[in-house]
Amino acid sequence: IIYVGRIEKNSDWKGIKYLIEAMYIVQKRVKEVKLKLIGDGDYIKHYKNFANKLNVKVIFIGKKEGLQLEKEYLDSAILVLPSTSEAESFGMVLIEAMAHKKPVIGSNIGGIPYVIDNGKNGLLVPPKDPEALADAILKILNNPKLAKKMGENGYKKVKNNFTWNIQVDKTNKLFKKIMK
Repeated sequence: IIYVGRIEKNSDWKGIKYLIEAMYIVQKRVKEVKLKLIGDGDYIKHYKNFANKLNVKVIFIGKKEGLQLEKEYLDSAILVLPSTSEAESFGMVLIEAMAHKKPVIGSNIGGIPYVIDNGKNGLLVPPKDPEALADAILKILNNPKLAKKMGENGYKKVKNNFTWNIQVDKTNKLFKKIMK
């Protein structure tokens, strides 16, 4: 399971606390599953201590970019974006994971529901709800066919909606509409 993003005190709204709490539940049922937190920031030590207190297996691997980040997406089973605030306006990491045919889980808040079609390319959960998050993770982990189908559906959504060419075309159409 991976999370990609900043790990800072000022970004508590990213929901890392709830993800670690969810992993406490998940790891009781699936011992071998691990959480990788990909990113840097000033709150890594805080979350390491929190994970150790709960006895949750978390790997902090720092910031990754380019091919290194691509490898992390490819090696993962699920990407989770457990945001707790409307400040999560889009969630580019969701698109990146979907482009690698990975199922995604995100909070039903901000722009995340714009990206995740619940039950089709991933799952939406209420924010600040570690039990619901754990249930969603377990649902995907315990159903490889569902995980594969969600990954394929996510890839199709990215290919049909979020490529550079499509975004440039949409932007040009918007500019033309505004200019009229």
